[in-house]
Amino acid sequence: MNHRNGSLLVATGIKKYFATRPSVLERRLGGARPRVTKAVDGVNLRVGNSETLGLVGESGCGKTTLGRVIAGLYEPTEGVVMFDGHPVRAARNGRAKRNDHRNGTGSANEDAHEQREDRSDSAADKTGGAAARRRNGTTRVRDGIDEHDNDRDQSLVDKTGGATQRHADGPAHGQYNGLAKMQMIFQNPYASLNPRHTVRQIIGVALAAKGVPLQDQEALTVGLLNRVGLRLDHLDQYPSQFSGGQRQRIAIARALATDPSFIVADEPVSALDVSVQAQILNLLEDLQAEYGLAYLLISHDLAVVHHASHRIAVMYLGKMAETGPTEELFENPLHPYTQALLSAIPRIGAAESARTILPGTIATSVDPPPGCRFRLRCPYATAICAEESPEARHAPGSSGHLVWCHRH
Repeated sequence: MNHRNGSLLVATGIKKYFATRPSVLERRLGGARPRVTKAVDGVNLRVGNSETLGLVGESGCGKTTLGRVIAGLYEPTEGVVMFDGHPVRAARNGRAKRNDHRNGTGSANEDAHEQREDRSDSAADKTGGAAARRRNGTTRVRDGIDEHDNDRDQSLVDKTGGATQRHADGPAHGQYNGLAKMQMIFQNPYASLNPRHTVRQIIGVALAAKGVPLQDQEALTVGLLNRVGLRLDHLDQYPSQFSGGQRQRIAIARALATDPSFIVADEPVSALDVSVQAQILNLLEDLQAEYGLAYLLISHDLAVVHHASHRIAVMYLGKMAETGPTEELFENPLHPYTQALLSAIPRIGAAESARTILPGTIATSVDPPPGCRFRLRCPYATAICAEESPEARHAPGSSGHLVWCHRH
């Protein structure tokens, strides 16, 4: 159960930019122009077979966006994701593909398969996903940058509840049919399940996408519910009849339905009580041991990541700050931001003065500062930090511990 068995997923040079339109007030006042949010800006990472990589950082650092790019829910602005040796391309709706084609960013394959994608859109309409998307604004693509109406970044997958729905029609010509082996568990169990579907229907969508005949789906659904700790009488109940922990178990069962080898778990326990958090984390660990799953575990909770991860990657403002084996990174953090994060963990008997308080201005991913993104808050910043973005450097005596900092 470690990454030495080989890399299952490799992401290289990942960038994801969003163009945010000016508000109505800004447009009326005049002079406003679209702003580019550099949510993810040149990130490399890998996840090994049966490994858990914990991805941490403060809110707004790009963790969830990176996870969605990796899971094939967002098309990267630049970069490539390789899964099991094959490139991953985002499953996208027909409207976005037609806009790509008109703007010169699409491909002939995409245009040839619009009819297939439109059928996928129709299926999403039946689950309520497309209707929710219409209520929350549309997404257009211009020059490789996603443009979102009024910052309302509501993914179709959030409404239908799983990556499986997006890939139900299979890949286009020449594309790798392995996206069913990659699933995602979303942060909010109260929003990620279709409220109009029973548990039987929710899991049935995933099984149908896998090609399981209708007559075989019930037995498999019952088996999945048993595996995640739910009962047979839950089969025909609706999400509103379950607690948060039970809903997250349903989401996990749905993710398992396609027999995945890799799961992106985006804050899977942050909306749950502490006691329920432990149950879900233990379940994820048991499933990893049983099925050999690999996880990208996205969290802001360092205690959760420390408990569940083999390696940790720390992000700051769209870029990597530090990566390394969990225990090594906790015992010897090298980046000033990582040091500040770890100092914030409450410890019995620790002096209040041991906590690092970061000075300076908190920048945003909208027109971020040049050079090192952390320099405005870094107590060790020098002139080079404002001029050059730091490259990855190996920690002394370690081949797997990397830090992006001019001090090392």
